[in-house]
Amino acid sequence: MDDPASRIRDYLGLHAGAQLPVSFTYEVQAGDTASSIAERFGLEEATVLFNNWDIYDPNQLGVGQRLQLPPVDGLVYTVQSGDTFDVLMQRYQADEAATLAYPANAISSPEQINAGQQLLLVHGSASLPAVSSSAASAGGAESSVQVWTEPSFVLYLRYDKITDYFGTARANSVGYHTGVDFTAPVGELIGAAAGGRISVATWDPSYGNWVEIDHGGGYRSRYAHLDIINVREGQWVDQGDYIGTVGNTGNSSGAHLHFEIIVNGQAVNPLAWLN
Repeated sequence: MDDPASRIRDYLGLHAGAQLPVSFTYEVQAGDTASSIAERFGLEEATVLFNNWDIYDPNQLGVGQRLQLPPVDGLVYTVQSGDTFDVLMQRYQADEAATLAYPANAISSPEQINAGQQLLLVHGSASLPAVSSSAASAGGAESSVQVWTEPSFVLYLRYDKITDYFGTARANSVGYHTGVDFTAPVGELIGAAAGGRISVATWDPSYGNWVEIDHGGGYRSRYAHLDIINVREGQWVDQGDYIGTVGNTGNSSGAHLHFEIIVNGQAVNPLAWLN
């Protein structure tokens, strides 16, 4: 029978009736678009997009590009420490009963999900639900999925002054300052400049405690020398969400936020992008 599940099993080389996985990898072929891939596997185009946040143009995919796809509409999510099933269902607007029942999730009890476990949040969305005007006026919960748009960056930080600008000479691997330094007291709150997925939340000798947010489409922002990191890798944040506090960690000569914006792998002047 030529149904989406059979096509997925055929693509993966599984026998008829084999259990479908939480997700599978699809390699983009010539002529593929997000829409045609979705149609091939019985998915919504939005499912392809929000499970592959680095897609910039759904009609211009690279041949050989590897996409992560769920067998049914939903969000593939790796459980983080501190996550609870109920919170995940609410945060991503997933179908609780269908998520519990999905065989590959292997959830014996909602109270027994573990950090590192990969789940398919059935009918969940990585984008916030957009309430329609008619539903909002009626107090209803009708929603539609918002797909990727170019980020509009806002600096969520109360700072004293700028002490180092983008492009000044610097003895680093690129030879210049790749961000802007905003001085502020240790402990000053920092918010996400735009919504996206936390791709880095770690420490290194240069940046100290630092966070990177992947905004999709080749856009990323970085926040370095933090005192406290308040997010974890893989977490989704909205614009303005609290991600950490100003610090003086790593290769730093005083309390400040080193802030970068990267577009398609190239650092750009953040002051030209901030709104």
